[in-house]
Amino acid sequence: MINLPTIRNTRTNIICKSYNIDKQLLQHFEFNSKLEALHIIQQHLKEEDTLSFYTDGSLINANTQAASMTTGFIRVSNTNNITHSFTTTIENWPSSLRAELFAILLSLIVSPYGCRVNINTDSQNSINIIQRIYNNPIFSIRNYFRFPNNNIVINNIVSIIKAKNLTLRFNKVKAHNNNYFNERINQKCKIVHYDSTPALMLKQQYFDNIQFIPQWVPYPLNEN
Repeated sequence: MINLPTIRNTRTNIICKSYNIDKQLLQHFEFNSKLEALHIIQQHLKEEDTLSFYTDGSLINANTQAASMTTGFIRVSNTNNITHSFTTTIENWPSSLRAELFAILLSLIVSPYGCRVNINTDSQNSINIIQRIYNNPIFSIRNYFRFPNNNIVINNIVSIIKAKNLTLRFNKVKAHNNNYFNERINQKCKIVHYDSTPALMLKQQYFDNIQFIPQWVPYPLNEN
């Protein structure tokens, strides 16, 4: 479990701070119907103090020009109902791990300030990467670029956790083990490969703690 220090605030101040942070985060994406859908979910969940998500990513036709990468989450209430779901295609540097990490990133974006967030994922690699950072209190920007790949997405995840003062708990789910919610998001991610709606596009893939990003025109490099 990743715990961050509790910040004392009035409810009004918390809502205002959450609004400002959420507005800033959404500005990192190109505006389209997918971003609008994500924003609607964000607004629906803004009063929640605890959220549970099942996240997943999917990659097909790897290492070909027809490669397709999708990602998404479902939100499950404390009465075990699916209240919200979101899936999208994403582009650039396709990999299964990138899709899995991106799903976690999206679930954190829709979580309000100070929320306790439970992430259920079948990606042990994603869990290990994020926990590795929080087990190292002196983790530096240089360390991010020592990851073999996905360093920009990883930095975004950690920056959001800190900016929103989130308490994050991971639960490792066994893949293809008849877990109803895990199977649901898995199927949703597979279906969206054939969705004609535009992909969710990051236009700025970093936060203020990284001032310069190596690029392979016009894309930020995702690997060393």
